[in-house]
Amino acid sequence: MQQNFIEGVLAITRDIKLFCLALIVNKLFMGFLVGTVITVLLVGFILSKNPLHIPMILRYSRAESFQRIADRNQSGTFDRSFSEFVKVYSQVRALFLIAFISFCLMVVVIVLKQN
Repeated sequence: MQQNFIEGVLAITRDIKLFCLALIVNKLFMGFLVGTVITVLLVGFILSKNPLHIPMILRYSRAESFQRIADRNQSGTFDRSFSEFVKVYSQVRALFLIAFISFCLMVVVIVLKQN
């Protein structure tokens, strides 16, 4: 009984390996993936005006990323308004969310088309 379980797990891992290899070899998928990555990075760089801010925007909440990103003058007040930052924050997060959703949809379409 234990031997059947081990062979079942091995069969599942081989099936997952074949699926991943089929995705990598698929030209449609790779073209979509490369194009999506390039587009998302370029638009993200344009929206944020500083590419180093993108990881902080994606990782932290609005208030925390504003605290980390916004510059302060000598009196301690912020040089940039919070409402302006929230607009950029929302656009960057929406862009990456849309890219993630379209990536997931592309994987689902390829899986359904192969069968």
